[in-house]
Amino acid sequence: MATPETNTSSESLQELLSRWGVGRVVVEVVSDPRRFWVMFLVGFLSLVVVAEMARGLKHKPHGDVQLYQRVAQKLWDGQLPYRDFTLEYPPYAVPFFLVTGLWPTERGYLGAFSAQMLLVDWVVKGLLVWMAFVWWREHRAGTPQGDGPAAAVYAPPAKAFLPLVVFCLMTAPNHYVYLQRYDLVPAAMCLGVLLAWWRQRHGLAGALLMLAAGAKLYPLVWAPPLLVLAWRTGRLRPFVLGLAAGAAPLALMGLWVPWWRFLGFHAERGLQVESLFASVIWLGKHFGLWPAQYTWVKAWLEVTGPTVERLLPLARAVFALAVLAAVGAACCRAYRAREAMKLPDLSEMLLLPLLAFVAFNIILSPQYMVWLAVVVAVAALGRWTRPLLFITLAAFITPIIFPGYQYSTGGSLVESLVLVIRNGLLVVAAVQLFRQARAAS
Repeated sequence: MATPETNTSSESLQELLSRWGVGRVVVEVVSDPRRFWVMFLVGFLSLVVVAEMARGLKHKPHGDVQLYQRVAQKLWDGQLPYRDFTLEYPPYAVPFFLVTGLWPTERGYLGAFSAQMLLVDWVVKGLLVWMAFVWWREHRAGTPQGDGPAAAVYAPPAKAFLPLVVFCLMTAPNHYVYLQRYDLVPAAMCLGVLLAWWRQRHGLAGALLMLAAGAKLYPLVWAPPLLVLAWRTGRLRPFVLGLAAGAAPLALMGLWVPWWRFLGFHAERGLQVESLFASVIWLGKHFGLWPAQYTWVKAWLEVTGPTVERLLPLARAVFALAVLAAVGAACCRAYRAREAMKLPDLSEMLLLPLLAFVAFNIILSPQYMVWLAVVVAVAALGRWTRPLLFITLAAFITPIIFPGYQYSTGGSLVESLVLVIRNGLLVVAAVQLFRQARAAS
């Protein structure tokens, strides 16, 4: 039987607005200076993204958008991906390229794709606003008791808006790539996983997790700890059924097209210029320690040279070991859970394997900060720890690197230093989260 607290936590934003009235909500926000300035900051940072969309339409689309358009054109021409042409993305990404392909011109496709990503941005921010209102409503009613969802999500009202602020602080500075990359879609799905798990919708969480993994692969690092957590809390069956439902289209698709070939495409890649090892090598090149070059490979830049050839196997091994260690630590923390984890704790647990996947990867692009943004934002509802601060700072300084003045020809000494600092912040945050996970387990 649902408790009053559970019913309160499941109220929609629409119900809250209808109960209070829009005017009362506005008065509540304006009457408190902290809430007013928080919402003002969020509104300003959101307008930055809209302004970038308008600016971007005046220029040539980025290479990624041109790639998406070529994929859409080939699909509309009747070609099948993975069989008739190479595609570097998993199958669930294809529909988001295909729909905007209804606009055949370069400018039309860019406008349609940017609008699609802006809509996803509004969905993410809308979900974070909904979370804030739930926290706010519960605070007004008093601290919830019991072990239901309401008890797992209590936070002071000022802190309730922190996820929205953190998300905007991490994404608005990266406005140059924000609406011209596809990465916001799997990030939004990952936010859906977190919220579905919090709302005790474990089947939905499993389905969303597989949809996200089928769109960008990286969410798969969440599967092992969530399976362990589902088992320990007695929610294994609905979660596994959700995973199976999300994976079923992939199985059927495999009968016609070898979609797994996209994995081989990435297996051949070298050290992308923004990755951890590449940043150190390029900084060393500035000090004359070894030779290195920026080389354009297919659709990205890699650092090449004799030093890279010697270090590439080590970089791949470090990446694999770091991800395995992070997933193992998250699984251990999940194993210790005897009841539903609080939402911030769940986010922090899942942030560890995701951060290891980003920080130690031989492929690292500026849009990867969007992957981290939604998880860091939700984790901020708990303790505002140094790892969360370091990741936020890393995202904030990323625009100094890309689009940097010398990005395509080799970063300057200052840009190289900033890049090493950015990657160092991510690595330090990953190490600290690993230590926290071991202490918690």
